[in-house]
Amino acid sequence: PEPEVEELETIDDSTTDDETICSIVRAILFIDQNKEPFKKSDVAKLALKSSKIDSSAWYDVEKRLKDSFGFVLKPLSEPHAGKMILIKEKPSKPLAFPHSTNPSIHDGLLVVVLGLIFMSGGEIDENELMATLADLSIDSNTEIFLPGNKKIQAKDLIFSTWKKQSYLELTKHPRTQRVSFEWGQRAKIEICKKQILAIMAKIMNSKPEQWREQYRIAYGNDPPSFNSTLQSTSSSSDQVA
Repeated sequence: PEPEVEELETIDDSTTDDETICSIVRAILFIDQNKEPFKKSDVAKLALKSSKIDSSAWYDVEKRLKDSFGFVLKPLSEPHAGKMILIKEKPSKPLAFPHSTNPSIHDGLLVVVLGLIFMSGGEIDENELMATLADLSIDSNTEIFLPGNKKIQAKDLIFSTWKKQSYLELTKHPRTQRVSFEWGQRAKIEICKKQILAIMAKIMNSKPEQWREQYRIAYGNDPPSFNSTLQSTSSSSDQVA
């Protein structure tokens, strides 16, 4: 589970510097709740009512995030240059296999969308994406359940939320006016292509090594034991409701 902002209240800060570090860390955790990339100046304004945080304080902030919560800050490049995201240093669990009986789970849909992009050579047209999701009994108007019992339509997640969170990059083509989807920078950092390939191959009733280009991208010169990869993926899926 993600740490609650209130957890920082338990840190015993005996100096002004520690109080400042605690305030900055608290601000980062608060800003990160919507998972959208943010700037250092956003943190400074919230935590210190200032526009800057000096480099020594920022170093201590990064150390506190890593040591206390297992988080690291990752800078992004264009089109999000100057922004960063907060991610787990080590994934807490493998990607869950999306159960067909429960297609409204947020993480399951994200895995499928990223998987379809990956299996399509890294880019997929919006019509092809929506048609494939429909084949999987996922309508664009399907309501997806988010933490806190919130709901959002699948199309809003795909076209807006995941774009803002940098899971997806959307490109509108002037000639056709259609949108194509690629993995965003957060997905490239957080998501394991090996697990995506194993999951998608299982959905398609095939073996990962049959998808030669995806196999090469996911594993390079480090050929896997696919049986153990799929076994691990299947085990984790059995724990998903």
